Amino acid sequence: MNFPLKMIFYQWNLVCDDVYKKAVAQAVYMFGMLVGAVVFGDLSDRFGRKKIFMISLILQLTCGVLLAFSPEYISFVILRWMLGAGHSGSFISAFVIGMEFIGPKYSYIGGVVPNFVFSLGFVTIALLAYLIRYWKWLQLAITAPGLLFLSYYWIVPESARWLLQKGRYEEAKEIVLKAAKINGVKIPKKLLEESDDEKVVHKATIIDLLTYGPRLRKTSLIVFYNWFVVSMLFYGLSLSTSELPGGDPYIKIMLSGVAEFGGFIFCCVFMNRIGRRRCQFIMMILASVTCVSAGYIPINKDLNWLIQLLAFIGKGASGGGFVLVYNLSGELFPTIARNSGVGVSSMVARIGSTFAPFISLLGHYTDNYVTMTIFGGLALIAGITILFVPETNMRPIPETLEEAENLGRKRQDEEELKKYGDDQEARCL
Repeated sequence: MNFPLKMIFYQWNLVCDDVYKKAVAQAVYMFGMLVGAVVFGDLSDRFGRKKIFMISLILQLTCGVLLAFSPEYISFVILRWMLGAGHSGSFISAFVIGMEFIGPKYSYIGGVVPNFVFSLGFVTIALLAYLIRYWKWLQLAITAPGLLFLSYYWIVPESARWLLQKGRYEEAKEIVLKAAKINGVKIPKKLLEESDDEKVVHKATIIDLLTYGPRLRKTSLIVFYNWFVVSMLFYGLSLSTSELPGGDPYIKIMLSGVAEFGGFIFCCVFMNRIGRRRCQFIMMILASVTCVSAGYIPINKDLNWLIQLLAFIGKGASGGGFVLVYNLSGELFPTIARNSGVGVSSMVARIGSTFAPFISLLGHYTDNYVTMTIFGGLALIAGITILFVPETNMRPIPETLEEAENLGRKRQDEEELKKYGDDQEARCL
């Protein structure tokens, strides 16, 4: 991930006393993602997931192209900020659309697949950087695939859950029936018989998530903290991969991306078996142990392989952690504030990723164990705290603040059983 920036900085002779500007450029990009998460997250709850996805995508493509023609550092950094905002808005909106169309039985797919493709892109960038050494051409090559997503305007429907919450019942019903026809399934009659008069349009914001009730507030804060740590870990380890002792930097970057697939496989196998909370606990504890261990191993040619191995295991655990916090966010926050909740989660994550390059830089001025101890300590706290949120495995996605507040309580389970009986599919829709 550092290769394009290294090429740019050598071209503009930003070395020695100006080396810190590389960390600033990374931090500005993350800050753009922070702003995009908050702004586009709120707009998506107001005006629809699909519309904001397209606007964010166009912003991302435009800035991606303009970046290749940046004449100097200031314009480059400004465009990086705007690119980060567009990237965050498009990713979050697309993720929420997917999660709101998937039932609890397969909801883990909504978290695994986007991150799987993200890691595939990570590996691809390393390969492209090896093949394309001029940063302007590399930037255009990275941006070009985004043009394919413009076709989503005609392919991807608006979120049926969002339409329901806005009182647009007939539009939502049309989308659901079309999906059912394509998938060859029948929608439970009880759901289709619900009339327009029964629909109540709710509106909620992030303030409601923090003030509605103590359980929802606690859950939200713990989820936010886990996003902060996972993002700091992921980007901190990603940015420092090329600096690991020994080996070819291009190979190390690719191996770092490949390591994430281990975390994804773990999630696919165990998320529906032992639950989201326990999986996240395991990922964070594993990341904590490997980071601290890697930081205290002395650097010499005989132990370089062990440092790299531990760093890659930590990277894989952070990748699995990303899958899990995405799923937890999509399943814990209610529909009426889900995009805002995921948006603020992403905002908090970008605060963590904004700090990541500076924490990594701290290792250059002190010692590597300082950086890795910070990463490991924060991961340990994240792993412990996640055990205090409700388990969401095979539970219906909450629609209202009340349902989110009562998630996991015995009373809510009894109400669902009374409403739907033994029809598990209806309960999970």
